[in-house]
Amino acid sequence: MASPARLWELVAGGLLLGKAKAAAEEPRWLWGQLYTVRVGQVARAQRCLAELQEHSHDAAAALHSQAVAAQLGEERHFIEPRGSEVSYDPRLLVFEFLCNIMLRKSQVHLVRAFASSAEAGRSVCQQMLMGEGKTTVIAPLLVLLLADGRRLVAACMPAALLDMSRAVMVERFSSPVLPRPVLTLEFHRQVPATKALLAKLEAARQGRAAVIAAPASVKSVLLRRIELLLELHHSTAQHLARSESEKGSWLRLPSWLSTASNEDDVEVARSTVQDQSKVDEACVCGEVLHLFHGGVMLLDEVDLLLDPLRSELNWPLGRRFSLDMA
Repeated sequence: MASPARLWELVAGGLLLGKAKAAAEEPRWLWGQLYTVRVGQVARAQRCLAELQEHSHDAAAALHSQAVAAQLGEERHFIEPRGSEVSYDPRLLVFEFLCNIMLRKSQVHLVRAFASSAEAGRSVCQQMLMGEGKTTVIAPLLVLLLADGRRLVAACMPAALLDMSRAVMVERFSSPVLPRPVLTLEFHRQVPATKALLAKLEAARQGRAAVIAAPASVKSVLLRRIELLLELHHSTAQHLARSESEKGSWLRLPSWLSTASNEDDVEVARSTVQDQSKVDEACVCGEVLHLFHGGVMLLDEVDLLLDPLRSELNWPLGRRFSLDMA
């Protein structure tokens, strides 16, 4: 039986084996993976039966009976018969094998809808009830399907769910046969946008890693770039106004006779260095935003993230002025 890592290379774009050899290896790993997942299903059904026996006389006996029936009646919804043959997505089978689960029908349809929309470059919004596997199944599976080394895949969720979502991602991707790094993006206005940040995200894209971020961090990258561009605009306007005033003066002392000119030169040099650092930081923010625009962003609790009244980020700009009667 082929290992899951070898199987993933075959089915997810590795193309390390020829079609004939891959077809020859298929029956061995296919039946092995199918059998192993069914063994896990039987174990879960046995646990449900044990709980039913313990609570057979309780009010929750009906719920335990439904759980047993649900476990015994589970089907594979990504295997579709086509005449004398069957069609299936082996990537979903590998995910079932690694996570010891069986994908539900709604989960399979949702993953296919998200994946097709991502390949077509369209945005899509789907709704699932609590407990149907948005965080534990859908998000990790989409990271495995969409992170191909050419685009960045990031997951954004409210700050209250950040630690839990990161723990779930780490658990799903901690398998030694198919490990994936899980990185956290933390950015705010006190953190400079350095080239190390850009290199971290580039490494995540090339390494097919999952990037976890709170909405405030994503918004801060955009707002920090706007703030830097505004400061550079004001600085350029001040330099132009100063040069025009110097040209318009008809009486000027030589630089070796004026002590003020030395202070002006020092001030210009200092402002030039500061402007260059702002230019570099603005370029880094622009490259980070370019990675986001060229990648995929998975939004959890989208109704909360896109609500301007409940998920806004205050970012004051410009100089501070004293308020009247303050």
